[in-house]
Amino acid sequence: FMGLLALYAVFLRRCTGQREVMIGYPVAGRDEPGVEEAIGLFATMLPMRIALPDGAAYRDILRSVKSVALDALSRQETPFEKLVEIVQPDRDTGRPPLVQTMFAMQNFARPEWRLPGLQAEPLTRGDI
Repeated sequence: FMGLLALYAVFLRRCTGQREVMIGYPVAGRDEPGVEEAIGLFATMLPMRIALPDGAAYRDILRSVKSVALDALSRQETPFEKLVEIVQPDRDTGRPPLVQTMFAMQNFARPEWRLPGLQAEPLTRGDI
């Protein structure tokens, strides 16, 4: 997840020229006991500000992304609306506050990839 998020941040850096990008990550919001089986939408958005200095090595960017992502995930119970209230960004009705791009990763089984001359196999958490 963090490796792909770092690659996405680098991609945005190259497209926009910005040395800092804000990427939203949707979370289910079902960490509290008893809400796993509840019906309804508990999702919220985690904004992650990622610094991408000129000439930074990918390893350094990955380290930074890991730190930012773990920090954001540790605070995922904070409602997005509360963050907007605290930060008080300039509001524009033409775009959402804080984040204009999102990175979402779906964890489900994928079919086996087969390409001529290439062998691929999925990695599990234990392999990483």
